[in-house]
Amino acid sequence: MANLFDDANAPETEPATIVAGDQVKWKRTDLGTDYPNTAYSLRYSSRLEGTGSTTFDVASADSGDDFLMTIAHGTTAVSAPASITGSYIFCVTATARASRSTPAHGK
Repeated sequence: MANLFDDANAPETEPATIVAGDQVKWKRTDLGTDYPNTAYSLRYSSRLEGTGSTTFDVASADSGDDFLMTIAHGTTAVSAPASITGSYIFCVTATARASRSTPAHGK
């Protein structure tokens, strides 16, 4: 098994599940051609399906030509996990100066 703390081993897809208390990483390797990380920043905005009250955002970091997303273990370790359990809807936005685009969204 690969060392998941190493950015080079980050999966290239969003996580299907998140274990409470774990750090989570993934990278987007498919957006760099249209949205180079030298000019754009990437942000995931997620909302618990069926409610607008449980949300979290994740800003990207550069990883070579890719966008690296990291959710800290403190964000996934909550005192009331039942309040965050469920399916999330996410929206990915790319921003450059005053311009914004939505290259991806999903569940």
